[in-house]
Amino acid sequence: MFKTKDIISKITILIGLLVLVYSAIVFSSYDEKFQSSEVVEGNVIDYRKNKDGINVPIVIYVVGRDTFELDSKTEIGTYPKENRVHIEYNISDPSEAVIYESYIKYGIPISIATIGMMILLFGLIMLYFSWKRRV
Repeated sequence: MFKTKDIISKITILIGLLVLVYSAIVFSSYDEKFQSSEVVEGNVIDYRKNKDGINVPIVIYVVGRDTFELDSKTEIGTYPKENRVHIEYNISDPSEAVIYESYIKYGIPISIATIGMMILLFGLIMLYFSWKRRV
């Protein structure tokens, strides 16, 4: 009736589809930091240790003619001074800013979706060759 390869390939397809749905959920659940924001480039001028002993940057960024300093809480690793980072700031109050982490909004869901597509494709190939042998 059912062959083991058919069952395994259908389970693999189901897992691939579930991973794709999960990536869509991760993408849609991203919480915007500001209601309206823009991204500018800033320069790391120094580092300080936070309460956990991790180096966090102090960044200077320019919006229009105004210069702002961001004492970040986000760890970015130990890069040399004058390293450039992207800053997302609140348009209505440019002094409110965070380090822009595009990988959280786009990179992680795209990576999960890629894995889901690979699993789905593998399941479809398994199912195709299982059906081809019967015909």
